Amino acid sequence: MNREEMLHKQYGMLKELSALPRKMVSIHGADKVADFVLHELCQPGCFNLAKAAYFVDNPDFDCFKGISGLMRTELKDDHVISWDNPESFLSYTFDLPFNKKIRAINKPSYKKQLMRDQDMADVLASDLGFGDHAFCSWDMKHDNHGLFIYEKANLIDYPIEEHLIDALSLLSFCPIS
Repeated sequence: MNREEMLHKQYGMLKELSALPRKMVSIHGADKVADFVLHELCQPGCFNLAKAAYFVDNPDFDCFKGISGLMRTELKDDHVISWDNPESFLSYTFDLPFNKKIRAINKPSYKKQLMRDQDMADVLASDLGFGDHAFCSWDMKHDNHGLFIYEKANLIDYPIEEHLIDALSLLSFCPIS
């Protein structure tokens, strides 16, 4: 990717990411806000992720829970994130097989078992059929910990790692449901 293409990609990401908090506020109180944020982050104009899964670990309650998942191959060609009609968007994403698979995950806390983030990400990625995966983890409020496993749509795409962890922090503001 040449310098001009990289600057164009960065500008597009900045535009998408800077609009995200406003969009989140527009559906305040809606169920599963994390689904909206995850779908937005995976879009080609943002981080261009082919597959992503978001989990929250709470050692105090000994709980590791799947919150949201996206596999772009499951999406219809005319798929659009509808911030103006959250019910329609959620009814569509609720029945997607990969999202259901992620939401069904409810295990004891891996943090409480002193398991490393890398090891947990590798186990989950293998169980969930990820190919060349990467992960991010971060501390959240109330002693929760976020874990995000992802697969890029294009392996030679813009290096997103330096910006992704900051963007994922937005998921910390979404209700865990």
